[in-house]
Amino acid sequence: MTIARYVVQMSFLSIPAAIIFSCFYYYRKKNLVALGVHSSLLREFSLVIYVMLIAGIVALKLRPVYYCEKSSGVWGNIILLVDRPTAGILVNLVPFGSIRDIHEWIKWGTANLHDIAINVFGNFAVFVPVGYFTSALFYEATLARTAIVSGGLAILCEIGQYFLMRYASIDNVLINLLGAVCGYWLYLLSDHIFPKIACKLRCEIVKKEKE
Repeated sequence: MTIARYVVQMSFLSIPAAIIFSCFYYYRKKNLVALGVHSSLLREFSLVIYVMLIAGIVALKLRPVYYCEKSSGVWGNIILLVDRPTAGILVNLVPFGSIRDIHEWIKWGTANLHDIAINVFGNFAVFVPVGYFTSALFYEATLARTAIVSGGLAILCEIGQYFLMRYASIDNVLINLLGAVCGYWLYLLSDHIFPKIACKLRCEIVKKEKE
């Protein structure tokens, strides 16, 4: 599967999520003003990207996998669900067990290096912005909080994959966490190099003048 197809699959849920979230902009702005807090346009745009990212990850990881076939009839060519891929082990709870499997596949010449690279790099890369935005958009960013949020999302997705008859692995969670941690480090670096931009990504407390 190419990166373009991954992006298309993510867009099925990320675009509607962005539209729904944007519909609450004025409601959120009114509440923030009442609390004496200001959210810049840069932060609002970043929040939309954050929501799209989370929704896209959910759409990608929790997409059911079916074997399909085309059938012609009164309704034209339609896709019928034929069977679910139940063969093989659907869960791996042994850390780094997937690495051992990949080594065996390479050893026996049955590995698809392209798919393996996209799967490993994709699981890592998609959680880098999750770690970054989780740290940058909210006050008191800590590595522990970033790990809890990102790890929780990764674990919930893997649990969902298991019940959707997809392969669930603790290694995917570890790779996701590694990506999120790198995102947190990227936030620390950007906060140090571009402090003004980093401040605009967080809510600002508006000082009310005394009457």
